[in-house]
Amino acid sequence: MKIYTKKGDEGQTSLCNGQKVCKSDLRVAAYGTIDELNAFVGDIRANIDSHASCDFLKKIQTDLFVIGGILAITDQKHCSLEKNCVQDLEDEIDRLTAGLPELKNFVYPGESMIGAKCAIARTVCRRAERAVVIVTKADIDKKDKLILQYLNRLSDYFFTLERAFNRQDTTWNRQ
Repeated sequence: MKIYTKKGDEGQTSLCNGQKVCKSDLRVAAYGTIDELNAFVGDIRANIDSHASCDFLKKIQTDLFVIGGILAITDQKHCSLEKNCVQDLEDEIDRLTAGLPELKNFVYPGESMIGAKCAIARTVCRRAERAVVIVTKADIDKKDKLILQYLNRLSDYFFTLERAFNRQDTTWNRQ
């Protein structure tokens, strides 16, 4: 099987239900940003030694594949996030936060290589969240709300993971 199909050469792509849409379609942009985020998560995972964090990041990647599938399937009957996915993120945020100093100011991204990668993942996650809001604002259903909750919490997770990898925050304090 060849990887190239030439079907997208004219700027069109197909959703999972076969519907042809322009590659600039808002839905395609949303799941494309989810795919980009998944690649950044893979970059983080490839650059850390912590097995616990690697396992959790792989779970996040699985969730991102599901979200991408939900966005690509217009009838949304075939994919769904696990009900406890937001709680899992909150639990992991709480676990990481327990070992961190109280935060009183903005944190400069880039205090460590892996921390910088987490900051990039956080910002891409926020962009993905905005893209999903644009796609779903006309017709938000229960699954869309869970996706939005998940992405909102996921960006918090990446911020917390960044702080955990940095070991020390350099904070910005406008005076």
